[in-house]
Formats: sequence, structure tokens, C-alpha cells
Amino acid sequence: MSSADASRPPGLSQDFGGVTFFWDFSDPGLIQSETRLVLTGIQHDTVFAHAKDYAAQTPENISTPNLAAVPNLTGVLLELGGKSPNIVFADADQEAAANGVIAGVFAASGQTCMAGPRLPVQREAMDDLVSRVAARARSIRVGDPADPETEMGPMATPGQHAKVEGMLRQALADGARFACGGLDDPGSPGGLFVPPTMVLDVRPDMEIAREEVFGPVLCVMPFDTEEGALRLANDTRFGLAAGVWTNDVRRAHRMGVGALRRSE
Repeated sequence: MSSADASRPPGLSQDFGGVTFFWDFSDPGLIQSETRLVLTGIQHDTVFAHAKDYAAQTPENISTPNLAAVPNLTGVLLELGGKSPNIVFADADQEAAANGVIAGVFAASGQTCMAGPRLPVQREAMDDLVSRVAARARSIRVGDPADPETEMGPMATPGQHAKVEGMLRQALADGARFACGGLDDPGSPGGLFVPPTMVLDVRPDMEIAREEVFGPVLCVMPFDTEEGALRLANDTRFGLAAGVWTNDVRRAHRMGVGALRRSE
């Protein structure tokens, strides 16, 4: 189950190999789901409630599937959410880094668990990298996914679209600004589309920096040293993936071996 599933509209159900999830949003603070599990002809009904960020690997929700799975010896596979960083140092090939950052966050409109929506970038390289990424982001063809010319499609559901736009509004209220995209972008086709968006002046305590957006939104945060990069990268309750862009092999090993957090 992915974060997209956690944003489905009321009354929607989905079947996964004999397991049916029924979504009820009557309580705005919880998602109520009835799991109907059929094993060897025996039907087991379990009703449970869990936090909205079920897809995240957090203490309050990671044991939830055990309610149905453990008593019935059922294997469980979770697709966990992410808030992965793409860390760019000043010595990196900036054009290659820009291409990697763009592919990491705007592919599938950012609706992938391993998207890279956080961009810690060394301060002296930030202006150049932001300029490169913003220029490419503005040129991305947003439109009908069935059109071969389209490079980025819409949000999966109206609920997800509303969530992303709400988080962008909150980012502005918190003092952030957009280098490209954002709300009321004249290049957006409207509907459920969110334009490729780059958010600047992001503080680590902002919602846009801490919570999974699951949309085409990139948060830029400057750092000065390797230690600062690691603090930004690891300052999250999510794990899952990370990228490091540098031409210094020793630095790459220092950053990657035992330093960056990973989901286990």
C-alpha cells in the first residue's frame, strides 16, 4: 500500500490478492479501513484505525498489519513512504546533478515512494543549480498521460491534488517562495495537474520539508559542510533512499557508508 492509497476518496475500495481495503474518511483525523482477508476458504474480518501517514515507517503504525497478518500466518509487504534527499556538492558536475534531481522528483509527477523531494545543496553551488533545475522544470510538457509528447501527468486523485496544493499554500504562509511552478502557474493546464515546483527559503521545521508531499515539489535547502549536509539529510522520520552528487570519491564513501540513514 502506498501513500496514494492513503489519500483515496470516500467509498473507494481496492483489492489486493484477496484482501479488500474499504476507505472511510468520516473522521478527519483517522483513516478507518476494514480489511477482509480470505484464507483457505475462511473469512476473517478485522477493523482497525491508523494514522494518515500509514505508509511511513513510524512507531505508531508499523505494527498495524499484525492485527490481521500475525494470527493468520500471512506474509506482509509494505511499500513505505519517503522524503529522500538528493545531496549536491559544489564539486559535482552540476548539469549531471540537475538532470538527476529533475528525474528524481518530477518523474511520475513525484508520486513514487523513492522520489527525491528534498535538495540539500552546497551554498556556493545553489544559485547555479537552482537556475538549471528551474529552467528545465519550466520546459516539462505537462498534459494527458496518453499523449506521447507528455512528460508529466496529473495527480492520481482529487484528494491528492488538494493535499499538494494545501501544502504549497502552507509553505507560502511559512515564508517559502517558488522558483518555478507553484500555485496559479500560468503554464498549468488546471484540473488535477500540479506544475513542476521548486520551493526556496525552506526551513527544516516547515511542513513542506518534513511531510511526504507525493507530488512534483522540490524543496531546496542550503548547507556549507558535509556535517551540515548530513544533518539536513537525516533530519526526517522517513528513510528509504538518498543520493549524493560529488566528484570526490572519499567524500562519497564518507557520506554513504554508515552516515546517511536508510530504511531497514
